Amino acid sequence: MPTLASEWIEEGKQIGLMEGIERGIERGMERGIERGREEGREEGREEGIYEGIEKGIEKEKKELVYRMFKKGMSLDSISDITELSKSEIEEIIKSVES
Repeated sequence: MPTLASEWIEEGKQIGLMEGIERGIERGMERGIERGREEGREEGREEGIYEGIEKGIEKEKKELVYRMFKKGMSLDSISDITELSKSEIEEIIKSVES
């Protein structure tokens, strides 16, 4: 027959086990959230770098188109070199001049 003390010990073990599980879940969630945030930051940095490079290339291309136009090159020649349509070239020229 179990003694009162052994029952208390067993009850204490159960309470301790439940508290430990609860703390473990909380810590696991905190770590998971932090890991997810870090991965999100890294992904955001990579996307930001990629977008910055793309915008830089696009800006340089527009400046090049405008310089060629100002040097007297025809829209056909600019189109052949840049692989842009005439309407895209005209749009670029208008946006730079305005």
